[in-house]
Amino acid sequence: MVQSKAPTVEAYLAELEPERRGLVAALIKAIEARIDPGYELTMAWGMPTWVVPLDRYPTGYLGNPAQGVPYLSVASQKQYLAYYHPGFDADPALAEWFRGAWAQTGLPLSLGRSCLRLRPTAPIPYALLGELAGRVGLEEHLDRYEQARAGR
Repeated sequence: MVQSKAPTVEAYLAELEPERRGLVAALIKAIEARIDPGYELTMAWGMPTWVVPLDRYPTGYLGNPAQGVPYLSVASQKQYLAYYHPGFDADPALAEWFRGAWAQTGLPLSLGRSCLRLRPTAPIPYALLGELAGRVGLEEHLDRYEQARAGR
């Protein structure tokens, strides 16, 4: 899928083919069940993205007061579903935990620096991905973001 211009998550889902819509909707539901409720689900960069709300962090992402600091995104790409999480790259302990938990699924792992690629034709471990979303609370994420910005 080319980057979506959908203004809402509902509109994004409506753009998807029915099979993909069901997979992405199930992934969003699994994340919503476990993620810190302080995050806000919105559209950013053409995909559903959980961000730190601007009322909590008005400086915004990279100093842009119109964009919340991103935490997690999901997207339907041409060949796979994408699960973007900064912890894969920024948090070695979290990445190690995830690799071990993923190995228990018996599924092949396709992981980039911050992107887990999920084959839509393979089983998707929704509970594990929901658990991963819930492992970094909003305050911890903001602390890491501010430390990274200070270390530029």
